Amino acid sequence: MNFELDETQEMIRDSVRSFVAGRVRQPAMKWNEGHGDARDALTELGGLGLLGVLVPEKAGGAGLDVLTLAISLAELAEGDAGLAAMVAHHNAVGLGHLLAANFADRKLLGRFASGDALVCRAASEGVDHLDSAALGTTATSDADGQWTVSGAKRLVPLGGLASHAVVTANAETGAVALLVDLTAAGVTRTASDSLVGLRTCDLADLRFNNAVAVADLGAADAVESRVQSLARVTTAAIAIGVSRAALAAGVGYTLERKQFGKPIARFQPMQWQTADSATELEAAELLTWRAAWQLAEGDVQAHAVKKATIFAVEAAQRVADRALQMH
Repeated sequence: MNFELDETQEMIRDSVRSFVAGRVRQPAMKWNEGHGDARDALTELGGLGLLGVLVPEKAGGAGLDVLTLAISLAELAEGDAGLAAMVAHHNAVGLGHLLAANFADRKLLGRFASGDALVCRAASEGVDHLDSAALGTTATSDADGQWTVSGAKRLVPLGGLASHAVVTANAETGAVALLVDLTAAGVTRTASDSLVGLRTCDLADLRFNNAVAVADLGAADAVESRVQSLARVTTAAIAIGVSRAALAAGVGYTLERKQFGKPIARFQPMQWQTADSATELEAAELLTWRAAWQLAEGDVQAHAVKKATIFAVEAAQRVADRALQMH
């Protein structure tokens, strides 16, 4: 692996960093206090090409790789993790499933890539959605091959904003994945309770009552490994952004706060905490960039992806805790 970013990756990283500084960091607190939402920012990100990172250029996307997506999400999460979570879900989980399933509708892919429309993935029902026998949502096919979906999905990211959803459902032949138009008849959306630290992220519960599917994406588990790997890498990238923000806040405070006539940053206990957090942050970055690079190269090593996700998420918890102690 080359540890240096290429020119395109550096340009996109700097572009996202500038966007976060100018459009995210200031309103992020209001978003999380419930006094506004990030829809305008999400639309602007579509204009920057960040809602179609993995979509091929011939289908209207940026045609970039997983590493570039991960780098972008880390920058975005440094400003607001909830906004980054929506961008990650759309790119890696919604579009990720469509691309892995060789979805051929270029017009619709182009709309998703531009941000003109959003796509989510509705899988969770409060049970193990990988166990087809446990799926309560059902799919029925008629003689013409037209599928209809009935059932409910919980805590769906982008469930309120997305125009389409990749829905996993139980059919006679096993679990299937279907693309459903969420604006059509037979679909009801209800806002879910927000999650602390992710209040910007649009979450909704979806209920389907004989909703007609617009596309059959095949067996649900056919691309599950790829989608799960993409989801985990993007989760790790968001955790890296959270770690960066927490470390910067903690160190910034220790440089301002004075005790006994000098900044508390000069006391060794503060320096220990800073060093531990910086070390864990860099280790998380290296693990995550390696896993993303392997995915970009088509080398899906599940153990590398899982290690990166576990370490990055747990590191974010520890770095945030130390930042609180610094304060």
